[in-house]
Amino acid sequence: MLHALTENHFPTAAALLAEGFPERSRAFWSHGLGRLARHAGNASCGVPLGALWLSDGEPVGVALTPASPRSRADGSPRPVVNLSSWYVRPQHRWRAPLMLRALLRDPRATYVDLTPSPPVEKMLLASGFRAVGTGTTLAALPVCAVGSARGARVRPLAAGDRLGTAAPPPAVLQVHRELGCLPLVMEHEGGPTLFVCRPRAVRGLRAVRLEYVGSHQALQRHLPALARHLLARGFLCATWDTRDDAAPRAGTSRRGWGRWYARGEIENDCTDFIGTELCLLGV
Repeated sequence: MLHALTENHFPTAAALLAEGFPERSRAFWSHGLGRLARHAGNASCGVPLGALWLSDGEPVGVALTPASPRSRADGSPRPVVNLSSWYVRPQHRWRAPLMLRALLRDPRATYVDLTPSPPVEKMLLASGFRAVGTGTTLAALPVCAVGSARGARVRPLAAGDRLGTAAPPPAVLQVHRELGCLPLVMEHEGGPTLFVCRPRAVRGLRAVRLEYVGSHQALQRHLPALARHLLARGFLCATWDTRDDAAPRAGTSRRGWGRWYARGEIENDCTDFIGTELCLLGV
């Protein structure tokens, strides 16, 4: 039987997650579940924090479903639900597709899975998901900063910036700022474009991952502007979701890892990992 995950279930969920993902401790999962409860947008989206699967009263499976509110152009709600940290004990995995089906009940939602295992990839494709992107781009910012920014400039997001209905709401961006992310605005001839960077380390170097890219076309055209802004703040590397087949720019290289899966509406020119496990759990 599948139960909506509540804070009362967190000790059991943390134990299962540590069993399924032994590279992370139970303490890591307990801390992550607390962050999920405090910062995810599940309550505003009407989506449970996750699911706990019991068989004859014994916990045998768990999945987290951090959610984040978005709006369509007509103003109607479009929750983005991240299928995350899914583990089912081996003897019960034959019923995992039923669990997945139960997690995909909201017809309004866009569902994403950013880190599926190969067996889960097969289930996702059979459930109407599609692969997105072609991998991950790695950028050496000192090299990317060379060249013309074509008049673009980058600055921190300010209160009152108008970013369009598809962008994460201001309250969601504020939560991510408090979690250590850097919301930035690129001003260029096409209008303001949002980027949200999450600081991290790459081989011991200060780096960022772009968890939100408002426009990949703007990123490609005006990359020197973003690179200079990040360099001035001490970052040397950046990574982001590869969403086009154009030839890599000088200072960038592409890797095949990091493809993700989605079901429902997504913006073809946008990467939106805000409110997912990457930001909330630090996975």
